[in-house]
Amino acid sequence: MCHQKVSTEMKQKLSALAAIFAIICSLFSCGIITPDDEIEMLKENVLSKDWVYIESDDYPLTEYYYPTEMMQYADDCIYLFNRLTDDTVTLVRLNQKNGSVTSVCADPLCDHKSISCPFRRNISGICIYNDTIYYWRMFTQKNAATGEYDKSIRQFCSYDLNNMKFTVHIEKELPSGVSSGQYMKMLFDGDYCYFYDYEYYSDTDTYQWQLKKMNVKSSKVSLVSKVDNSVDFPAEVYLFIVDGRIYFKSPDEIYSTNMELEDRKTHIKGKFLSEDIYTNGQYIFYSVLDESGVSETIHRADLDGSNIINLGISSTLNWRVTSKYIYYFEPNYKTVPAGKDGYSINLFFDSIYRCDFEGKNRECVVSMNWESGTYYQLTDIVVAGNYIYAGYYVFDDVNKNGMVDKDEHSSDSSAVIRIDMTEHKYEVIMK
Repeated sequence: MCHQKVSTEMKQKLSALAAIFAIICSLFSCGIITPDDEIEMLKENVLSKDWVYIESDDYPLTEYYYPTEMMQYADDCIYLFNRLTDDTVTLVRLNQKNGSVTSVCADPLCDHKSISCPFRRNISGICIYNDTIYYWRMFTQKNAATGEYDKSIRQFCSYDLNNMKFTVHIEKELPSGVSSGQYMKMLFDGDYCYFYDYEYYSDTDTYQWQLKKMNVKSSKVSLVSKVDNSVDFPAEVYLFIVDGRIYFKSPDEIYSTNMELEDRKTHIKGKFLSEDIYTNGQYIFYSVLDESGVSETIHRADLDGSNIINLGISSTLNWRVTSKYIYYFEPNYKTVPAGKDGYSINLFFDSIYRCDFEGKNRECVVSMNWESGTYYQLTDIVVAGNYIYAGYYVFDDVNKNGMVDKDEHSSDSSAVIRIDMTEHKYEVIMK
């Protein structure tokens, strides 16, 4: 009996060790352990050492509107592409509460350089929906027949932020002569993702843009638009889905259809050259381009297109709507001439304002202070609570001659500026 007892205890210990080993292996295989050296590299990229965070009840719109851009907000984190080394760029998450940065692909064996990395190769934007990142990516493969890397491959991928599962839903080789371009913006409705993609028609031997939907669980793709009800993409593009209807923008109207692209209803008529059109489920916020061709006048209407109000706000492109405010960029045009071995640049704004949905309670949240001789222009803007995060390019007039000389103008896709609206100040936080 004593031998049997010892044997049982040994079996229990071995089972426990096996379970622990399995957990450790699963951690590595699922990619939830980030190498120490990579953590240190990311820490070095965060320039702000005295991180301050103040809570707010204002956040980006996370329903109806799903932007597909290089910088995104989700669950108090800013997702962006950042440089690990001179030749390695990967997707990272910046925790806006404490300033920590971690790789989204946290596989300890991944160098983020090969195609096996979920976020390697040409990615033009990401979209986050239900804790999952969706995106298109492009790369070239070696052609066995020619030995050249001349096969263009396009994939539609997802990456589950909860279990780190990487899925390639769609993979196709782009035929010769077909544009490699892809309309990045997506729409989501329940388990379905809506997107534009090429469809081949053998009877005419042609490719046409069509609206498709994919079940994100099964990866099954089906056509929404057909030849007889196809939307005129890219002249007409979808905007959002609300209450079982898809809203579209054409050059002269905002309209909606049911989910089968039938029962078309016109809501707002006008000249809609910009895609700066948003909804919070109650209102449609849209803009009308003015005579300058650069700035826009912002309007608000009920979801059905009634009660149109000109909010009296003029902004450059890429203004934003959050849960409480409209953030806009008051136009201020300036051309800086070319200096020695340089080139001229055009600046469009130096201040960011916000107002409520009535166009009232306007306030300047930050001024970029051109008088200092350093000129920032922002890109990929995310408004999250009391903070604005943005990529940027900068002109630093070092010799104060009022011209752009060689090496005075720079753009870095990994650099990030953070605007603190509680202090009305800004700083470069990531290099």
